[in-house]
Amino acid sequence: MSFQNTTRTPTTQAPTLAPSLSPTSGEYIPTVNDTNHFVFDLYVSLPITFFLVASYCLVRRWKPEIFEKRRQFAKKRVPSNSEERREEKKEEKEKEKVMWEEAIEYPKLGENDWVKWMYDIWKMDSSEFYKYAGLDAVIMRTFVRGCMYISLWCMAYGFVILIPVYATSTSGGGDDDGSTHLLAVTSMSNLGTNSPRFWAVAIGVYYIMGVSLFYFSKMYLSVAYVTDKYMAATANPHDINAIDTINWLNYADTISHVVQFNVQLLNTTSRRSLQQTELQSSSYQKTFQREEAELSEDETGEKQQLLKKQYKEETVGADIDVDETKTPYGKGATYPPFAGQQSITYDASLVDFIPIDRFTVMIRDLPKDFRNQQTLEKFFNMIFPGQIA
Repeated sequence: MSFQNTTRTPTTQAPTLAPSLSPTSGEYIPTVNDTNHFVFDLYVSLPITFFLVASYCLVRRWKPEIFEKRRQFAKKRVPSNSEERREEKKEEKEKEKVMWEEAIEYPKLGENDWVKWMYDIWKMDSSEFYKYAGLDAVIMRTFVRGCMYISLWCMAYGFVILIPVYATSTSGGGDDDGSTHLLAVTSMSNLGTNSPRFWAVAIGVYYIMGVSLFYFSKMYLSVAYVTDKYMAATANPHDINAIDTINWLNYADTISHVVQFNVQLLNTTSRRSLQQTELQSSSYQKTFQREEAELSEDETGEKQQLLKKQYKEETVGADIDVDETKTPYGKGATYPPFAGQQSITYDASLVDFIPIDRFTVMIRDLPKDFRNQQTLEKFFNMIFPGQIA
């Protein structure tokens, strides 16, 4: 009897970039190649980032006027009593060279600082930033700061909790041959099946979601508040200082005084407009009756049309609907009543002071005066006749 040797000589296979799967769970396990790719990406992206930031800092330090237009404009300011200014007024030349008589302020960021100016902008008061940079820049900085805070808080949880939990686990991880490397040790694949360390991962999910929702809601309130102020044509930039501390708990109190002020201004101006328009109506009616008696019948119709046109032009905001077929404008006829004698009056000049957008930012904070559907509909119809669906 003879026996055949069935022992196989082990063969060495070339390394492959195919994903490595765990023989037990079938899950993907980071390989040495993954770590190498990760490190390679860092070697490429970090120098590029550093080069771009350093280039910007260098150009800004060399000539800050390129990125700070207010600084550039301030240097072009010429006193009104100067010879150059007098010549400019006289000849109206040099249109490309802008001149300002008033002083132009700009943020006092160090011209010789390399990176400190970033910290100064980060810590700058929002009202001051709004004064120098405007609404768009405030919104952009609010968004960037919010994203930075989210990243910092999430990164803190990852470095303090998750990476130590992953790295100290001995129940799994590594390659099939037992070797370990960066991504295998510092990722969730290093945890064994049913490991209690997964609680840290589950808590981390809720933690990161909570932090993100908190800062995104805070960004939303800040943008809504500062846009609200901007749409209401707030003259004083210091009024937006509350965006640094605003949240869902104090939002109603923060804007309540603005709503009350606008409603009071609306009521006061409307009453004044009503009184003024009633006086105009009475004056035109007396003028119409007096001049009507002095005219012949043929001339009366012409004069009526002229008075009606003049009355409509001068009583701005009065919603007067004259129907020639129903209103007999004959001798002794009275002029149509002023439509503003309804429950709500409207003066067109209010648009310059209280834009209607002011009341559409937050529906839940709609003033009590406008919480009636009929009242609100009449108000908008008087402002935008025929445009309200």
